[in-house]
Amino acid sequence: MTFEIERREHPNGRCLRLSMTGDLDLYTAPRLDDALVAAEGEKWPEIVLDLSDLGFMDSSGLRLLARAHARAEQDGRRVLVVQGPEHVARVLRLTGLDRELEVVEAYPED
Repeated sequence: MTFEIERREHPNGRCLRLSMTGDLDLYTAPRLDDALVAAEGEKWPEIVLDLSDLGFMDSSGLRLLARAHARAEQDGRRVLVVQGPEHVARVLRLTGLDRELEVVEAYPED
């Protein structure tokens, strides 16, 4: 399955949403890392990482989520994670990362 990242700027200008589809793994993680670095460089107050359409996520994806969260806290920004399907959400629960990150079931569209 191919990995895609859709970038959507919220109309309020304060939020960037990165929606992912496919498999987030060792081979595709650099693409998400590049997208995160670009978004962080643009100084978005809030970045939403939408995992709802992911087919798979390994430890490479977990590491990127944790690092993005840590950098956001340092910079006074916010990272929200939209929960993925059960098999992806389970990985977050098993590692305890779901308690460290700000995970939401859905992100409201305005």
